[in-house]
Amino acid sequence: MKLTNNEIYTYAKALGDAFADGSQKLPIKISFYLQKNKNILSDLASDIEKSKIEIAKTYGVLNEEKTQYVIDPDKIDITNKELNDLFDLEQDVQIHMINIDNLNDDIVITTAQMEAIMFMIE
Repeated sequence: MKLTNNEIYTYAKALGDAFADGSQKLPIKISFYLQKNKNILSDLASDIEKSKIEIAKTYGVLNEEKTQYVIDPDKIDITNKELNDLFDLEQDVQIHMINIDNLNDDIVITTAQMEAIMFMIE
């Protein structure tokens, strides 16, 4: 599946947040594919985050608390352009799809969880 880095970043966060507590009981096939997709997307999101930090290092200076980079006002436009370019890049990602028929009435998931997995339902 072709995904932009923005989609990868968003899906990784949504899956991580929606299923963070690990208490959800799902059929093994759904649980397995969910975990595989979560791992794949999290690894890619980590690489994207590293690239974001490199852009910030290039155009900014670490603040006194060493918690974030402060971008010089003269370099905001070029920084934003590079960040936008990064997030617009597309990658082929092997997403394991879940057949909608496998989501039967016995499965209880929240709206946030359903929104988080919508991209992997066929």
